[in-house]
Amino acid sequence: MRVDFRVLMFLEQGLTGPDGAGMSPVLEGVDIAKAMNLRPIYFDYREAKIRSDAAGELDLVAQVMLTNPSIRIALKSHTDSRASAEYNDALSQRRAESSKAYLVKQGIDASRISAKGYGERELVNKCADGVECTEEDHQMNRRTEFIITDCKDCGVLGSAK
Repeated sequence: MRVDFRVLMFLEQGLTGPDGAGMSPVLEGVDIAKAMNLRPIYFDYREAKIRSDAAGELDLVAQVMLTNPSIRIALKSHTDSRASAEYNDALSQRRAESSKAYLVKQGIDASRISAKGYGERELVNKCADGVECTEEDHQMNRRTEFIITDCKDCGVLGSAK
């Protein structure tokens, strides 16, 4: 398997200490996509389908997980505020499950991934109910985050320390 340089840099900097002795405790709670400087995983309005522009970025998240089998992640999916709270909760859960299904299809064991929708409860900007925003502003809220929840015995390219 060819490994992207961003995966290697992430593994070198985040998963091993200065002496190569193991994971930095700071890694838990980190969003893999942000740490690797990946493009955000966004969704179209009222959709839960993985977009083609997100698939390549998800493949890189899968590479990190495949090379480090002890990484467990929590998928946190979100919506913008343009529908009811109930609708947005259900939509964000479908987005989380869609992201999980994509990673499972890439070879990641489903037990290593939790998926939860947060609806419009964690907006990244001012675009709450009743606030006029551009489509680009709303887009920023329709996203999935990949938070590391556990990484016991992580090492560079999956070598247990």
